[in-house]
Amino acid sequence: MRKLIVVRVAEYQIPGETLTAHGRETFRALSLAIKAQVGHSTVLLMSSDAKRAVACAAIIGEILGVEAEIHHELFSDACNPPDLLGGFRLTRAREGSAEVIVLVTNYDFVGQFPAHYARMKGFVAYSWSVEKASALMLDCRTHEMQHIRPP
Repeated sequence: MRKLIVVRVAEYQIPGETLTAHGRETFRALSLAIKAQVGHSTVLLMSSDAKRAVACAAIIGEILGVEAEIHHELFSDACNPPDLLGGFRLTRAREGSAEVIVLVTNYDFVGQFPAHYARMKGFVAYSWSVEKASALMLDCRTHEMQHIRPP
């Protein structure tokens, strides 16, 4: 794996976790920005099992031409803190299967996981605040982190 991209879900309605029209539109734009970053690299797409994450993963999967794997380890919300170690183990186990791994998940996970992953791999990265329908990309070779936002 050369790059790890951790994507925060788009705007959604409560109850039901249905993406809003604006959420679908901004996530589609973000997905196109991510496609520009990954180019023709092989991609593994994994998503939290939250309904909003699965809906976002379907959008990015369509644009990247891949299907998402659904994993509970990538779930977090106000009552369930992110399972950073579980997410690390999951990602680590799949590193050899693609040049780019894309994780679609929620606020807490996106803000904390890239820095946790970097520390577990032996380099330093910092936690960032990430707005809805945006992503953090960690380059595993240069150890640089970049924010990806829709245009």
